[in-house]
Amino acid sequence: MINKNIYRVSIILLVLVACSLFGFLVARQSAIHNAIEACNPGYGLQPVGTPTSAEAHLTTFGKAEGGNPWDPTLSGRPVWVVVMHGSWIIVGGPPPALSNPAQGPFYEDTRVQIIDAVTGESRSVAIQ
Repeated sequence: MINKNIYRVSIILLVLVACSLFGFLVARQSAIHNAIEACNPGYGLQPVGTPTSAEAHLTTFGKAEGGNPWDPTLSGRPVWVVVMHGSWIIVGGPPPALSNPAQGPFYEDTRVQIIDAVTGESRSVAIQ
């Protein structure tokens, strides 16, 4: 009887710990949706249709930024790295050179967005 109660308490504690660690994170599909929404003219991209594929991997901001995050205070924060394939017109950045005005528009066919796994916001830096 005592072993059975210890077992029940252990299971309850395990579930509580798992919920506290993972229960408040943004779901994979929500992260993908937020990444698609983040690729907009305000970010420097204009989508051409919807992405043909998207996948997300949970990691930390420090690892996602190659060990050198632009904001070191976020280094251990959980993030989704979302890799999308599709087509986006680059609307940010400097204008084409006057010597070659026929240059552009420029397209990206693969896009990587870093989505904060706690808030769901994009942590990727906008195209300048």
